[in-house]
Amino acid sequence: MDDKPEPYQWIADNLPLCYKVCHKVCRERAHLVDDMFSEVVLDRVPGIIERWIPEKSKLSTWVFNNLKWHCYTWLNRRGQCVVSLDAEFYSIEDKISETFDMDDADNVQYLMRSLTGYERRIVTLHVLYEQTFAEIAKRVGVRPWKIAKVYQEAIAKCSTPGM
Repeated sequence: MDDKPEPYQWIADNLPLCYKVCHKVCRERAHLVDDMFSEVVLDRVPGIIERWIPEKSKLSTWVFNNLKWHCYTWLNRRGQCVVSLDAEFYSIEDKISETFDMDDADNVQYLMRSLTGYERRIVTLHVLYEQTFAEIAKRVGVRPWKIAKVYQEAIAKCSTPGM
């Protein structure tokens, strides 16, 4: 236990690198970097250092790998809160009646009911809000190819002969 540094001294010694990790994880959400830094680095790094096993890896490798994981987790949770409180989100069924006649609107509503909630959300974000798969993936917290796959399966489910 003697070879473990004092956590806050380690943070002070590696402050620019810790900040760089937070900045890299936030990317275009630069306004979140300071919040992430204070919540993740200052709160989590002392516990990460306490759990460090010297025989397994170097301290800096251990801390930065765990720090990245905590940053991504924090950002994902923060993003989910923002998405769930999005006041302007409305379903595609609400918008249908404005753009289609009643028969088409009924058909689209019937097809949308055959999808799961997750599929409906992806189709709505892509079609109605014109978001790319990468934007949807960032919002939902998965890889873009998974979103593309779910979207393609949803469209295949909805495509019926004669419509």
